[in-house]
Amino acid sequence: MNDFFNSNNFLVFDIETIPDIEGWRKLHNLPPEMSAQDVYEHAVKIRTEENKSNPEFFPHFLQKIVCLSYVFRAANKFALVSVVSPEFDEKTILQRFFKGVDTKPILISWNGSGFDLPVINLRSMIYGVSSQNFWNTKDDFKWNNYFSRYHFRHTDIMDVLALYGGRANAPLDDLSKLCGFPGKLGGMEGSQVFAAWLEGKSQHISNYCQTDVLNTYLMFLRFARFKSEINAEQEHNEHLFIKNELNKMIAKKPDDTMHLQEFLQEWKI
Repeated sequence: MNDFFNSNNFLVFDIETIPDIEGWRKLHNLPPEMSAQDVYEHAVKIRTEENKSNPEFFPHFLQKIVCLSYVFRAANKFALVSVVSPEFDEKTILQRFFKGVDTKPILISWNGSGFDLPVINLRSMIYGVSSQNFWNTKDDFKWNNYFSRYHFRHTDIMDVLALYGGRANAPLDDLSKLCGFPGKLGGMEGSQVFAAWLEGKSQHISNYCQTDVLNTYLMFLRFARFKSEINAEQEHNEHLFIKNELNKMIAKKPDDTMHLQEFLQEWKI
């Protein structure tokens, strides 16, 4: 297993977003005294009148990032991190993501090509964020870079497994559970993030996002096994390593890691 990590660093990431209320307010010249809920209802009304198929789901450029969670894995290093608003503003969240990218890891996501990265790109344009390596097409990045769909420097596992055909896309929660992994926990899903945000439950959003990236990492390991990059024993050993690292985190902050405790309880290894 060491050879697998000695040759690459892996950054498994996921974002959580809410409708960009201030962005909609600006585009439609709505008064500043209008509440966030009223602005949201105005947007849904307009989008319904425009016959949008899912009027509650804003377009990518109007998705405000409120949480970035990631697993970083390299050699003997494992880190599970969240950068969440309001502790960090959206620009800072974006900068933290690209700071990780600038270490030249292999990016791993579930639907990252269809959602996470387009949102990150569009929101970065709004804030004038820069990245040294994300758009790199020189040297070894020329034929294998972060935005070429059929290469593996960014591996969108969902997209690859579906052979780049949307009809076969599988939900992370369902496929994770079928593979024996915990899946989504805490009774939360992406459509509930905005309501949680309005209630000030940023930590709840962060916990939900962290369990998503843990599931994504486990799916990546299964995918690596599928490609014969690792075998069943190596996958199992990595599971034990992850479990040990999570237990270390729990021991340090037991009151702040209930979601990780639940994750381990549901993960039968």
